[in-house]
Amino acid sequence: MKRKLVFLLSLIFLLTLTADAFASASCKTRSRCRWWAKKYVAKATVRCLFNPIPLCHSRGSSCGTAYANCGWKYCLVGGASANASNGPGGCFKSGSRTGLGRYGEPSATTTASEDNAGAHDMQSYVEFVEQQGAVVRLDSLVMSSTLDESFSRLDVTAYVESEEGLANDDDDFPPDRIVWQGYIHLQKGVVTQQGFDEEVQQYLGRVDVTEVIFPPGVFKEIPFIGTADEFDRLAVDVVIDGGQSETAP
Repeated sequence: MKRKLVFLLSLIFLLTLTADAFASASCKTRSRCRWWAKKYVAKATVRCLFNPIPLCHSRGSSCGTAYANCGWKYCLVGGASANASNGPGGCFKSGSRTGLGRYGEPSATTTASEDNAGAHDMQSYVEFVEQQGAVVRLDSLVMSSTLDESFSRLDVTAYVESEEGLANDDDDFPPDRIVWQGYIHLQKGVVTQQGFDEEVQQYLGRVDVTEVIFPPGVFKEIPFIGTADEFDRLAVDVVIDGGQSETAP
């Protein structure tokens, strides 16, 4: 009886690792490097939807180049991967996810949500101009998603870190410290965006997948008005993620 109970509980736990994978990769770049709060931060996370515990969380920080890697992790069905590196040469991020491991090949016998899939491949670069702000250069971005509830997303946030946040190397950015935010959200073949009005080019590839492609060398100038101390705490986060969602922002 005890074995049956353990087996049943294990099965229930496995079923919570649903077919919908979630993966994110991000780069934080600070205006300066400190021994306790490095200039370049890279993060990668992979988990399955409805499972609060990540299958993988990788984080690196450096005044040189930081790396984070979450190779392919399996959910009950399908899985996801995420990778990031960030340094003086820029940030490189990639990620992919599938529902049934058949990216781009939905089956007529299954629902779209079971075949959800998507991917990102992106290069970006952040430069800080003394007392003026930051320039975010998006050298390349390709993001794709199947035409169901699954989504792919890019978020860019410039903000001023608090002294406490620096001391704890905290990644939080409360609304009152945000300097600029922009995003691109792709879901059900529809692109919702803020801050990238002229930069987005949408290409419909196969009937089952939508791709959003940036032209190379997109520059976003983020002006900054603040004190020299605040400029020293200026940071920019560039995040790509994807998973399953009910509504766009």
